Amino acid sequence: MMNRQTVTINGPEDRQRIATWARNVDEGTIVEFRKKTRSHEQSAKMHAMLGEVANQVVWYGTKLKVEDWKNMFTASLRKAQVVPGIDPGTVVPLGIHTSTMTVDEMSNMIEAIYAFGADPEHPVTFKEPQPDTNSGSPSPEADDAPITSSAKPEVSPASGSPISPLNKAELIECCRKLMEIPAIKELEPQAKRSVLEAAKDGWKETLHPDLHDHLKSFFVSADAQIKADPKVYPSLRASAFQHFAEVLDCKAADIGGEA
Repeated sequence: MMNRQTVTINGPEDRQRIATWARNVDEGTIVEFRKKTRSHEQSAKMHAMLGEVANQVVWYGTKLKVEDWKNMFTASLRKAQVVPGIDPGTVVPLGIHTSTMTVDEMSNMIEAIYAFGADPEHPVTFKEPQPDTNSGSPSPEADDAPITSSAKPEVSPASGSPISPLNKAELIECCRKLMEIPAIKELEPQAKRSVLEAAKDGWKETLHPDLHDHLKSFFVSADAQIKADPKVYPSLRASAFQHFAEVLDCKAADIGGEA
């Protein structure tokens, strides 16, 4: 058996597999049982929404970066404790990382962002691709339709399947190719959108159906970058590379980010 294995318990066969592993692993092996963490689609949706908030909201006279807004919402959701920082005059919120959030926690996070945008003091109009039920591709008309802040977010569950080495290589290449498109300076946003749609359709034919949730996440993130305000674009893009590098267990440089 490999040094590290991950399995999602979906039935008796998965439980039997875990029991077999437990009988055969070396003493001292660490076993951890935890709830499924956030889905990749949820995370992509959250980052796209945070980009809209960063683009539209002026917070006490300044516009915050996407990462700053993520910290703000996470601290609020988890009622983070604030302690004095090492440097005089600084404070630090504790326990605000989103990487360990469960699916339910991420759903609450998305709800919190919607609720924030519904406040008339800082209204936010959220736009995001809507899936075409026939082709699985977001239609341009639906993509441009605003979603009001009072709407309930629709979040699809993740497959929960481990990424094999072969699939990982494919997904890294797919992510890199889609992330390149928003950075093409020679193209106007609408042209970038067309190129992105074509790339997504091409990869949909190439990738195994079990990997299509990942493809959709890459697409949503790249599309949000194309639509982002130029002032927000750098932080939104950096956040996307950080997230996908974490999901794919690779370096940001492997998917086109800075080394």
